[in-house]
Amino acid sequence: SYPLLITELYYDTHPNINAEYVRLMNPTNTSVDVSRWYLTDEPWNEPDDQPKILFPEHTVMPPYASWYITKNATAFLLETAVLPDFEYAVDSHPLVPQLPTIKTVYLSNTGGLVGLFSVSQTLIDAVIYGTTDQYVFCWEGQAINSSGQGVILKRNCINGTPVDTNTSSDWAHSR
Repeated sequence: SYPLLITELYYDTHPNINAEYVRLMNPTNTSVDVSRWYLTDEPWNEPDDQPKILFPEHTVMPPYASWYITKNATAFLLETAVLPDFEYAVDSHPLVPQLPTIKTVYLSNTGGLVGLFSVSQTLIDAVIYGTTDQYVFCWEGQAINSSGQGVILKRNCINGTPVDTNTSSDWAHSR
């Protein structure tokens, strides 16, 4: 079991509201230094070829915390009524820190992968959804079924603890 998990994925947003996001959670009682960790939509590629959303130096995730990382904080706020913790593509809100990117991370509406990597380029967690030909070694079985527009993929929890078997059965959505 790794220290952080991807617990939500919103990849097929409502039309004209570009609020796609990834939610990360630290389910442990220990702070995790995520300096130079990154999210990518191409975890199968070599690290130098991956598009990245980077966490800057001195970024520490507190115990039991969760973070929303969105493409556009203003759109996210409009859709959820919550300010996200970080934004990465559009610098839309002065109160939300902008994460640096390398190339463009794109959450495909039809299917894809999202991976969280540590500073040492170790795959910490991954999600495979919809229709895709790409896979990573840690995932077992089929991708999560497509959720459809406006539906958030959420990791199942048992007594507040996220389920983590690296399969599509870890995830639920309302369709």
